[in-house]
Amino acid sequence: MKNRLHIGYLVMVTLITLFFFSTAHATEIPTENNENPNKTLQLTMEEKIADFEYMYDIFKDNFPLFAVKKRAYHIDWLGKKDEYKNRIRNTKNDAEFQQTMSGILVELENKHTCILGPEGYTQNCVIFNRLGDYAQPWLNVLHKPEVTSRYKVWSDKTINKISGDNGSIVMNKSCFKTDILEQNKIAYIRFFTFNSLNNNYENDRIPIAAFLKQIKNYSVLIIDVRGNGGGALQYWQQNIVAPLTSTELRAEYYGFLRGGRYLEPFIDAGEVKLHNIDELSQSTLEYFPPEVTSDFKYFCKNVISVLPQNVIGFTGKIYLLVDRQSYSAADTFASFAKSTKFATVVGERTGGDGIGAPIDMPIIALPNSGYIVRFPVGLGLNPDGSSNEEKCTQPDIIIPSHIGDTYENDIAIQELLKIIKAQHFDIIALAKESKRKAC
Repeated sequence: MKNRLHIGYLVMVTLITLFFFSTAHATEIPTENNENPNKTLQLTMEEKIADFEYMYDIFKDNFPLFAVKKRAYHIDWLGKKDEYKNRIRNTKNDAEFQQTMSGILVELENKHTCILGPEGYTQNCVIFNRLGDYAQPWLNVLHKPEVTSRYKVWSDKTINKISGDNGSIVMNKSCFKTDILEQNKIAYIRFFTFNSLNNNYENDRIPIAAFLKQIKNYSVLIIDVRGNGGGALQYWQQNIVAPLTSTELRAEYYGFLRGGRYLEPFIDAGEVKLHNIDELSQSTLEYFPPEVTSDFKYFCKNVISVLPQNVIGFTGKIYLLVDRQSYSAADTFASFAKSTKFATVVGERTGGDGIGAPIDMPIIALPNSGYIVRFPVGLGLNPDGSSNEEKCTQPDIIIPSHIGDTYENDIAIQELLKIIKAQHFDIIALAKESKRKAC
């Protein structure tokens, strides 16, 4: 495996976090090298078992979170191999096989580990087709004949089921909302996701910048990422941090990789500089989870750096509201904000799994069914040495994070306003007649 340094692609990590959950707005799936994309697929039992064995063997050597899951949830996923095979033997058709395999992956308690649905597959094709030579290992998997055939059939069935004769559903939900909680004093912006439509985070840059210019002289800005399941790191780096900082902000994280051969093409494409575990001193290892020395061959240092750009000139206090649904790229934002002091992080601990990955998540094409399986590439550690997947990002100030249907009913916002009042200035109570939605 090559040991080269390249940080540029780090910003693409977790770019595709949410697409697996969506089945709407389906587009045409590539059918290169696909002799009969419209055929009805039906697997034999031997093919189903072989697909599971293939995935199991790759996970055994490459999946980074087995020890975390055993410690946190008492899950011995590798030890349940025979049980999982028996579940698969009870499936009667391809749909049941897919559902059973998805259920087996759910037991790993990691939202990034899943079988991609039709929308997720299509979005992956679109994204990686834009990324040049770096994307070739992913495209090699996505464009396999058995994959394109499977997803053509699955996509057609999904479109017919959801859309009837119309053939598509158009999503038009904004990624963010802005508001003024106290005129000339407290501004508020909530990000529901870091994925904008068509994956174009630049679309939101102008309206976000306009709002930030409007409130540049305010004393407090509340940024709310509760319920934000992730998306593109570029979204918060360039749309939020860059215009609000006057100096470079930099955070560095350890990431650990198992060292299985399957990941080699993906790691090489990202030009990641890997180090052998034995390069770490014993005094350093004492702060890390015990599996670092027993289960992993390599480590890397992942740097997230944000430079000032189109600076607004905001000099007030920034608070970042988080909860257990702040996941992936939203967790990365929380960790970065806490590490760099960009913002005071408030709420409950995040959902985690946002740091330590040097490349986009690898994917597997199951050889018979053509289903695409995605999984995290590495074990990321918090600055204190704990596992980010296990301990997540802890806020600077812990308060309940319940989201209310109005600001008055939003416990977290009300608690944060009390903190702001105590630390900064008296706040005139929000007008009781205001029933503006908090979400």
